[in-house]
Amino acid sequence: GKRHPLDGVQARDVMSTLVMTLNMTDSILHAVELVLQMRLPSVPVVDANGNIAGIISEKDLVLLDVAGEGWNK
Repeated sequence: GKRHPLDGVQARDVMSTLVMTLNMTDSILHAVELVLQMRLPSVPVVDANGNIAGIISEKDLVLLDVAGEGWNK
């Protein structure tokens, strides 16, 4: 059969190697600034060892604002 054009293409062939990250101890304000300034839909959050601990998305920040949580901490 006919092969799909992406057959055999691996994640490493298309991934971005310049990755912006947040530390678990960074403030939410810093996260908002990074997302807005860099126009990122989401940012990985890393622990003290540089391992991915989670991700903060633009949606997470919008929901936080809508809920009124976190901005006065």
